[in-house]
Order: sequence, then C-alpha cells, then structure tokens
Amino acid sequence: MSRYRLQDCGYPTYKKIVTGRKWIGRVCKVPGGYLGIIGKTEFKAATERQAFDEVVSRHLGFSSSSALDQHNRQVRAVNSENRAIGRYAGQQALAGNFDPLFDLFKGK
Repeated sequence: MSRYRLQDCGYPTYKKIVTGRKWIGRVCKVPGGYLGIIGKTEFKAATERQAFDEVVSRHLGFSSSSALDQHNRQVRAVNSENRAIGRYAGQQALAGNFDPLFDLFKGK
C-alpha cells in the first residue's frame, strides 16, 4: 500500500499530497475550512488534517477515514501473526526441530 503524506510547499494556505515523490493532490484553505483534492475526489473539512485523511481514504475506495483505519488495524494484526509464526518456525529450526518450518513451507 502506498504511503500518502501532506507536504508543506511554502505557502501558508496550500499543501501538497504526495506519495513517494509523486504529487497527486492538494489541501488548500477555503472559506469555512479546508478542501482536499485528489483527481476528481474532493472533501471539505474543518481542519487540513481531517481534509487530508478523508480525501485519501475516499481516493483509496473507503467510505471514511475510520473505515480505512479499521482496515489497517486488521491488516496489521494479520501481518503481526504471520511474523510471529515465522519467528517461531525459525527458532525451532535453530533448535533442531524442522517440522514447524516444513509446515510453514507447505502452507499449513
């Protein structure tokens, strides 16, 4: 998954939304709040951080930034479990028990 950042470009009312080195959108101050824009996706919010979070989550296909946060929590939990299984299999292999490592390679 790409990493999106809000980058200050030197203007007091304007910041860029970038992923890697590519400039893909912007957050600018408008009367009554801030407007986040990525392509045709727009979102207006009270703070620039809220506008950034919401426009990025909608650009990625989520209904809100809380839905994106929930999805990221689930992915982190699965990845953490997979890393723990790998560490366990590696430790057992170093101790001489190769069965967990073979099970890991077989996909069990």
